[in-house]
Parts: sequence; structure tokens; C-alpha cells
Amino acid sequence: MKTISVAAAFALFSVTAFAASEISVEGVVYGDLTNYSEKATGGGEKQHLFLNGSVNLGFSSGEVYNGLGFNLGARGNRKLFEKEKGDWGDANFDSTIFHTANLTYSNDLLTVVAGRQEINLEWLSDYHEAVVGIVTPSERLTIIAGFTGKYTESDYDGYYGGFEDVIPNGKQGAYVVDLIVAPVEGLTIEPWYYLVPDAANWFGGKLAFENDLFNVSAAYTASQLDEKYTKGFEDGSVLHAQAGVTPIEGLSVGVGYAATDEDGGSGLLGALVGDNVNPFEDGDYFFADDTSTIYIGAAYEADALGLSAALGVFDTGDKGGKGSINELDLIAEYGFTDWFALKGILVNVFGGDKAYKNEDYVSLRVAGIFSY
Repeated sequence: MKTISVAAAFALFSVTAFAASEISVEGVVYGDLTNYSEKATGGGEKQHLFLNGSVNLGFSSGEVYNGLGFNLGARGNRKLFEKEKGDWGDANFDSTIFHTANLTYSNDLLTVVAGRQEINLEWLSDYHEAVVGIVTPSERLTIIAGFTGKYTESDYDGYYGGFEDVIPNGKQGAYVVDLIVAPVEGLTIEPWYYLVPDAANWFGGKLAFENDLFNVSAAYTASQLDEKYTKGFEDGSVLHAQAGVTPIEGLSVGVGYAATDEDGGSGLLGALVGDNVNPFEDGDYFFADDTSTIYIGAAYEADALGLSAALGVFDTGDKGGKGSINELDLIAEYGFTDWFALKGILVNVFGGDKAYKNEDYVSLRVAGIFSY
């Protein structure tokens, strides 16, 4: 399946649903109102400063008829302030996009989502025009398979200009197969394979174990690139391991390590269809060539309050010479009611030496989040 017509899908859904004797549309309205600001703090000649406003609104239905449901959502970003022209970025950042418009079908064995949707797999994230199926033949096995034709980001802190082909000027799309095997309680084995025809394929897996006291995981993925669309890039790989403990109720502490290939870095992993591997709010250097990353973090939850902090050090051979830079993420969230919470995120990228000495910045994101 090379293309997906959202309009046709909704037309089919309408005919099916309205043929039923009773239709009940109930669901959840969700969204956020976010202010995002960023200020350069390095030693470069241009010290940018800007403020961006963002509104996200969506609706997720329950079961409407015979396992069928639907989801809708959109986000708009608007420039509120910039110190100098160009600080805020490309004009396409100032836009509204319908990032979610899909039909779902679910029963005890199978879930299928077709249309614009958010995907949260290890190497497939953000928003896609896609068809994804999840089959659970037993409590020990989950099979995820899908195809995505177009991809976009739609975040309060990121540039986007709309859904685009996975490969620019190409119609190949990307295919994914992901298995989650749980042979014993607490242990999961997750192999995966991704294919972008005529461009790249990558394969790898993850081994994880967790209980009430600790968790540990290790993952490795390698990419093989086709020069037809990827000239100038090398095959690459990403190794990622982390461990954590829960010494007392509500408190978790963890450490992690990641490394990319010396010549090819991540080999375009995470660049084509998104990722959920990078553990940082920004982590712009996580996938750079010949980069090793060490990080520590802690999180605490008590009633309506949640606090977390993460500190990472990126040592990289990118930009023609060794350099290092650090990122500190501080996050606080408080739920005032069952349907409204206030969240603040502070990102500080600092201490850059050699190649990165002028790239320090501080960013603040404040969001009101609701779900009703």
C-alpha cells in the first residue's frame, strides 16, 4: 500500500457507522498550550533569543461501532517574539498542521490504525501517514507491523512544514516489523527490522529486564545505506544501555551509555522516520559521528507532583575534531485536577569545548496540559 487517503477512509467509516441502529460517540478531548523560549549563551557573534507560542488540540473517540473508532488532532505554532530577524527560524515554523486523522479497529487479538497518527516505536516516532497493525496472539508475544508513506514532526519546540515523503522526491515509504517477546515475567526480547526501499535498512534488537527494585536494558541497531539516495553518508550503528534502581517508593535513579559508529555515526538512524532512543529533551549531538554519551538521571513522584532531572555528557569526533558538550534537563509537573496539569521544562546546553564552544543555549518550555 503506497498511499493513504484519509478522506476515503472517513467516508467508508461514515457509511459503516451510520448503517448501525445505534451510534454512540464518546471520547477524550486533550491538548496543551505551550510557551517555548530559547536564548543563546555561548560565545558566538550572534546571540539569538526568541519566544514561540503553541496550541495543540485533539479528540480520541472510544468505540463507536463494532470495534471502530477515530482520532483527530492539530497543532499550531506562532512567533511571539524574536530579538533579531531570523532568530526564531524558518517561516514554515509559523504554521498549523492536522497531525492526526485516523480510523482504528480493535478486538481481542488485533488493533489496526490507518491514517495520520502518532507512532512511538524505538526507531519510528512523531507523526506519520501510515497503516499500523498490532497482533497479540498470546500474553507472551506482540507483533507490530506497518507502513508509513509520509512523516512530520509537530512539536512546540520543533520546526515543521507539513507531511513529506520519507525519502525526499521519492514514493518508497518505510516498512517496519517489531516483535516483543516476554518469555518470563519481567524479561522482554524485542527484535526489529526497518526497510526504506532504495535507501536504507536497519536491524537490531533490545533485551530488557525489570522488577520492583531495578531495571536494566541493552539495545543495538545497525543501518545499511543505499548510495542511490544516501550519497555522502556511511553505514552506522547505535549501541545503547541503561540501568536504574528504585530505592524508595516514588524515587528512581538511573545511568545510561550510548555510542555511535566512528565513521558513519548513526547511519541516518533516527533521521528518516524519527526515534525514541535519544533520552534527552534535545540531545542534538546524541547521533553524531563517533560519539559516546554518558548520562545520569533521577525522577520522583508523589501524589500530583512529578520531578525529574537528567545530565548528559557528549564526547564526539564530529566537526573534524574531538569535542564535548553537556546537556542538563530539569522537569517539573503538577496536576491541579484530574484533567489539568502544569509542566515546566528547562534545558541547558553548556560547557562546550573545541568544536562546540559557541553552541551553548538555555531553553524554557512551560505547558498547560489538559485531558477531559
